[in-house]
Parts: sequence; structure tokens; C-alpha cells
Amino acid sequence: IYVGAALDFGYLAPDATGLLQYVSLGDKVPEDARGFNDVWRTFATKTGVLFQTEQSVFRWAGGVMTVIRPTSRFNRASLVDGQLYLTMPESGLNVLDGDRLRPLPGTSDLAAEVYPVVLRYDERRLLIGRRFAGFSLYDGATLTPFPTELDDYLKTASLYRGIVLPDGSIALSTTNAGMAIMDRDGRRVMTLDRGQGLPANAIYYLMADREGAIWTAGERGIGRIEFPSPATVFSEADGHAGAWVQGRYQGRLYIARQSGVAYLEPAAAGRPAQIMPVPGIGQQSWAFAEMIDPRGTRPPALAVASTDGLFEIKDRSAVPIRAARDGTFRAAALEPSRVDPTRLWVGLFDGLASYRWVGGRWIDEGRVPDLPEQVRSLTEDDDGVLWAGTQASGVLRLTFVTRPVQGVPRPPATIERYGEKDGLGEGGVGVSRLGDAVYFAPWGPNRVNVIARWDPARRAFVNDELLSGLPHDRLRGSFGVAPGANGSVLANAGKGTRVLTRDGKGGWTVDDTLFSRFGSTPTGFVFVEPGDVAWFGWKAEFVRFDMKRAAAEMPKFAVLVRRVSAGQDRVLYGGGAVPESPRLAASTDALRFEYAAPTFIDETATQYQTQLDGLDADWTNWTPEARRDFTNLSFGDYRFHVRARSVTGAISEEAAYAFTILPPWYRTWWAYAGYGLLT
Repeated sequence: IYVGAALDFGYLAPDATGLLQYVSLGDKVPEDARGFNDVWRTFATKTGVLFQTEQSVFRWAGGVMTVIRPTSRFNRASLVDGQLYLTMPESGLNVLDGDRLRPLPGTSDLAAEVYPVVLRYDERRLLIGRRFAGFSLYDGATLTPFPTELDDYLKTASLYRGIVLPDGSIALSTTNAGMAIMDRDGRRVMTLDRGQGLPANAIYYLMADREGAIWTAGERGIGRIEFPSPATVFSEADGHAGAWVQGRYQGRLYIARQSGVAYLEPAAAGRPAQIMPVPGIGQQSWAFAEMIDPRGTRPPALAVASTDGLFEIKDRSAVPIRAARDGTFRAAALEPSRVDPTRLWVGLFDGLASYRWVGGRWIDEGRVPDLPEQVRSLTEDDDGVLWAGTQASGVLRLTFVTRPVQGVPRPPATIERYGEKDGLGEGGVGVSRLGDAVYFAPWGPNRVNVIARWDPARRAFVNDELLSGLPHDRLRGSFGVAPGANGSVLANAGKGTRVLTRDGKGGWTVDDTLFSRFGSTPTGFVFVEPGDVAWFGWKAEFVRFDMKRAAAEMPKFAVLVRRVSAGQDRVLYGGGAVPESPRLAASTDALRFEYAAPTFIDETATQYQTQLDGLDADWTNWTPEARRDFTNLSFGDYRFHVRARSVTGAISEEAAYAFTILPPWYRTWWAYAGYGLLT
């Protein structure tokens, strides 16, 4: 590892134990070239290592230090395809050709550019950025302006560095406004600053890692941006103020939340996406329902259940259908009828009601008699039976005297009540339709996680042992079960979201890695759209999650043995080049191995397995502990193995460290030879 510093440069090299030590090359610099200040750039190339300062470029190759000097001074250099480019006040852009600087024709306009950004654009052209004057393409003879959607942004942002990302897009850092990414046509992809989580707005360096993320170094430390990330996160700065459920209506995403309803306003040129409040509704909102005109003569209508009543979304505003602000009609759940698409079931905090939507008008059908429970979820089966999940008193099954028919008033209902005595969990129950079956799960936290389905033939609840056996949190509930993408099921009982798919044998296969980056935590209800995009509230943020991108295979990563020590402070290995197997004295009675895995989607979730040949018969269980101690090892040959598992479930290649513990003197061959002579 080569290092450029202030007033010095050199490299890091491992000592006898593998511990990296700094080695200065200052004594290799000719006396008349030692008056440099900062080393601006350090590059390792096929022809040597280059250290660039304002006063000189130093090339270290084959044990020889070569000094290349400017006419007056050097501006900052860039390395493109192994060649060094830099500007000088006298000649514009130059390329280092051997030990000589060759001016490039047509670049005199760059003579005053102190910090040019020089990148490969295509096979024959370079992309050159200036601090305040935008971009140009250089074809070897002429600089041609390259307009971009970031030009206005860069007039005050002060461009400082740039890199080409693995997907071909271009990341740019600035000293005043954070960083930006544009595509190869100059279109803005994103801008990021302290408001979106960067440590600072002054970013001095960028680097892409093997996982595709961008690392930043700035005036307030380092940061990591996962790009392109499967997760887009909206915070309070983006207008997020909580999320209960989501729904798509007329191409726009709507969010029901504690303070009413909001919608996502897509990003536009120079402006990121924003979550905007819907006027006309400001109280707790719980559910959406899209009503489809069965005759196809009207566009769909979007209804909203709110503590203040029932509303319809029109032109991004909430219009009351029944807004009884005195608490007499508090809507909590909605379900369009399958057998009569004009009917909307409305779960209330103190009962159940229904409306019909006919010709664009809402017709109140009143409450269902003798039903005082707080109804928080609803679903209807193909026979017109309505299931109502309650907040605290099990589930209700409503069957009707006659099958509901479109255009006919709601028939009287018979109500059956089920709960813990019938094989469900205690307290509240949530109902969901998953494929052709109705499923029942705890509403909120529960002592026992019972997830069951209704068997119409047996008129009984059948416990799904696999779903019920998923990890659950007795104190923090989540959404239970919900439809996923392509017929899958999402499940979260307070300890992370899992994806379940039918295995073709009447059971399920479980994927606990797709959502693993969000940890073992509850989330809000997950809304899955075509294209495998999920939306949900998580902690204090709102998330758009591209499940296809998240499921893509990640690059392989390695686990590293970073340190091996004996006793309290004797370092046997410090993390550099692995030494040949050390031979340790018989008195070595304690060894500690420390290790790490450079995978950073969520490094706190990385787990490790180890095995010591000569002691362990198999791998240990997975653990987040990044070290392992051994005591009282007997003499013999050993080989320590370690591997890591990332938050996505990917398993690293293994690392190994071999060592030998020598026998005590009385167990050596010559000791045994002496014993033989004595006998």
C-alpha cells in the first residue's frame, strides 16, 4: 500500500509478524527535490509508482527515484488507462510519456484549471470536468462542450473529483454541495448532501468497492453510499411522517399515516422525490380501497378509512364521503366485495358498515346490527362470506341469508365469533387473503404466534405449523402475513420479513435473506407492485425496495484473519501477508484469533464460523463474535479456519492460519531417547 502525505511519501509493508509498518521513501528523493509540500495524488502503474506534488512528479520503480519537474507548477493529476494526465499554466493538458510531459493540442483552455477531472468517456474521447465551467469531451485535438443536467448545480457546487462507476454512470464530488451522479448522456441520476445523510458537503475523494457501493472521504470522515441500491429510503427531510399502508391510484403512490394521507411526488429535474400531504384529511388514516366501476363507464375511485370517517381521493385532495368528526363513524378497515363490486365493506372502531358506489355516488347501507367490535381487517371469500378481524376479540364470520347480488340491498347476516378456544391466538386477529385461502394471524404482539387458515370442508381452523413457527416477538408485532410477488407470501411477526413460496408438496420454502438488510425488526404493511417493488415503513423511514435487484447475486467476498496473539500482548500475526506456520513454545497456553469480513451492506449483521483442525470435529455455530480464544492446547499441528456470512446470506471464501505447538522438553524425541538409556 503506497502512501502520499504532507512532506513525505512511502509505503506500508508487513513486518515479521505481518503487522503493517510505514516505510518512508523520503531518503530516496534527491536533495534538490525535497522541498515539496502535500502529495496530491498517488498512483500505482505498470511503469512504477507515481507520487504527484505541485512541485514534482516522483516515479519509484526498480529501486530508482526519478523526478519529473514542471515549467512552473503542476495542477492536480488524473490517471486514465494507466497514463498520467495533468495541467500546467503554460501548456494546458499534458500526458506523461516516459519521463517527459507531452502537451496535448487544443487544450490551452485548461491551463488555469487547478483541479480538472479527467475520465475515460469512450474509446477515443476523454471526459474533462472543470470546477465551475462544466464538462467537455476531448478527442485528441479539440475540446467540445458536453452539456449536462448538472451544469447549474456545478456552478456553485465546485467540482473536485470524479470516477466512472461499474454501470458506466459517473460519480462526482464537490467541495460545497456533496456529490452527484449522472449517466453517460449527462442526465442527472441523483444528488446527495448532508440533508440526505452524507457526513459533510465537502467531499474530497470517491471510490467504488467490489459490492458496487461508493465510498466518500470528506472534511468530516468517510461515508458509504450503496449505489445502485435496491432500497430507496425517504426520511423526514423528504416529507416522511410515518406509514401504515400504501396503495397505487391513477399512477400515484398514496400513503396512509398517523397524520392523514400523503402521496409521493416523483423526482423532477433538479428536485428529488418528495412525500406531500393530501389536503382535506389530517387524522389517523388506516386503509385504502380502489372501487372499480363494473360497467367500465367511470374511472376507479379511491376510498380512505380514517379516524375522522370515510373519504374519497379526488385530484390529490380528500373529499368527505362521511366525515363525522364527533367520533360516531371512525373507519379503520376497507374491503371491496368480490361478489358485488359496487359494495364497500367498512370496518369501524365500534362495528361494521357498508356503502355502495353506483354511478359515481356513494350510497350508505348502514351498520351491520349486533356487531360492536373494533374491526381492523376484512376479507371476503369467493362465496361471499365476510371475515372481520378485530383489535382484541378474535375474528368474526358473517354469512348472509341470501348470496349478495349486485344492485340488491345488503341481505341480513349471521355472525359467528371465533377465538383462542377455536385454535386461534389470544386477543386480536388479522385476516388476509393469500391466493385462494383466507389466513388468520395475531393482530399485534402475541404470546403465541398462531397462523391458521380456514378449512371450509371441516369448518375449522387449520394451524400452519411452518408459518406459526417463524420467529416472532412477543412485545413487538408486525403485519403478520401479506401477499408477495408472483404468488409468494410475506411474513413478519416482529422479527424480520421473510418470503415464502409454495414448494409443490403442500408446504413452504422460506427465504430469510431477501429482506435481511432491514434486520430482525417489525415493519409496516408491505405493498408489493408489479415488477417486484415493495413499499413499507421501517423504523423512522419509508422504503422503496426493488426485490429483483436485491435478489441479484452479490460479488464474492473474503474473510480476513486480522490478528493472532498469544497471552495478553504478544502478537504472532498482525494482518498482512500470512507467514509460514509459526512454531510456538509448549508454554503457549492461550491464543486469540481475530477476524473480519469486508462486506458493508450491514456489517453489524455479519456472522462467523470457525474450525480448528486438530481440535474441532466440525464448524462452530454461526455467531456475530469476531474473535475466538483457545486455552490449554496440547502440542501438535493445527490449522485455524474461518468463514463469514453476510446479511444477505452470502458465505465468504474461507481464510486459514496454520501453526504448531512444540512439545514440552519431556515429550521430545531426545527426551524419550534419554528415558530409554536410563532403563
